[in-house]
Amino acid sequence: MNLFLNPELRKNFWLKFSFFRLISVPVLVSIVLYIITNQADNWAEAAYQAAYYGFVIIVFIWGNFEAANSIASEAKNNTWDFQKMSSIGPWELTIGKLFGATSFTWYFGLILLGIMAVCAPLLPPDATGKYGTPIAATILYLVIAGIMGQATSILTALENIKFRKSGVFGPFLLGFIVSHLASAVNNFDKFNTPETHSWYWIDANIQVFSIATLMFAFFWILVGLQRKMREQLQFRNSPVAWTAFLVSIAAYFGGFDFNASPGTRFLFIYLILCALLYIALLGEARNLIKYQRFIRFYRLKQYHRLWENTPLWAPSLCLALIFLVLSNIFVEMRENPLPHQINLLGGTITLLLFIIRDALFVHCILLDSRKNRDGFLLLFYYIMVYFLLPFLCISITETQNEAMGTEILKRSYHSIAVFFYPVGSDNLLVAVVPPLLQCLFMAFVLKSSLKKMASRKRNGAVEED
Repeated sequence: MNLFLNPELRKNFWLKFSFFRLISVPVLVSIVLYIITNQADNWAEAAYQAAYYGFVIIVFIWGNFEAANSIASEAKNNTWDFQKMSSIGPWELTIGKLFGATSFTWYFGLILLGIMAVCAPLLPPDATGKYGTPIAATILYLVIAGIMGQATSILTALENIKFRKSGVFGPFLLGFIVSHLASAVNNFDKFNTPETHSWYWIDANIQVFSIATLMFAFFWILVGLQRKMREQLQFRNSPVAWTAFLVSIAAYFGGFDFNASPGTRFLFIYLILCALLYIALLGEARNLIKYQRFIRFYRLKQYHRLWENTPLWAPSLCLALIFLVLSNIFVEMRENPLPHQINLLGGTITLLLFIIRDALFVHCILLDSRKNRDGFLLLFYYIMVYFLLPFLCISITETQNEAMGTEILKRSYHSIAVFFYPVGSDNLLVAVVPPLLQCLFMAFVLKSSLKKMASRKRNGAVEED
């Protein structure tokens, strides 16, 4: 099957286009441009600005809405299940939704980009401060930003289907934010940024490097969209793509010149991997069936199927541990980048333990399908653990130690903070023991919750018999 002429893409072309639509867009654009440029001092600049903001409205706003609605409408009309049972593959469905559902907005947008390209050479010389980026780069930024946002809208809409939600606003808003942020990279010239950027041993032009970064981000958004389509079509997804994403992220950020030692770079990569680990842990928290399959295939020693059901947080944790070790090996104590003489080993381990603590609690709440107020429980947990309890303890400490000096109060604050935040300490045990104890307690709570779930399942099976 031709990837770019698949049935989903052709279906959307037939739905989005008609002879009237093909003719009406150029006519409408011509009339609007005539009205705008008729009284303008410089018609080229007026037409350029009108085309630019028109592109933002048509592609960034309307296009992202169409992308999100292409999934949400099918879920709302109960036609998504029929789509999943068709013979179309995940890549064909991805391309068909991404470029088919938004095809009419891109027809509109490409006409506006053509107007920008025609008007760019005619802009007045004093406009270079506004339009310093070459027109080819500007158009490329806008196209990449538009596709990135629309892919994000579809990806978020697919994630909503997983939770039986068919809203459009959330996916649309996230897609618009991605489009806006990606297009904002085009404005680097206005902030006195250097013309070249050092990455590993390459001194790349800032525009080339920015476009390459956007292409890198778009590639992984597209891969993520295809993997989510595979999941919807009941294909098995191994963590190969996620692992490759983590490795590429580590390689990308490892190439920046921070004028620092390799250990500091490893520490920076470790912090990024910890953030991705947190996301992966939260994302897998509802997937009880996947955990059950993982345990079953492990017992059966079916390692291929075991790998297919491996949670995404497993490779994330492995890579985070690798960079935790590397950052502590290559950063000497005199180069410790952490403030207040915090022990580096204690600080890095503490961060990982707090992530595991939160993940254990979230798993305890979300794995139990009987709890229909899990959103409120999670919100309550985060507010209590990160806001109310710490400030309550601090308030009590201040009341009891009003006569003490400022230095003693600061030490008291830090003693309280190590129980609630990954702040670390100059003492390894003081930094690690509090979150470790919390992790052990959360693990006990999760184990008890799983036992209760298994008991309910056995009792239900007995009642059915």
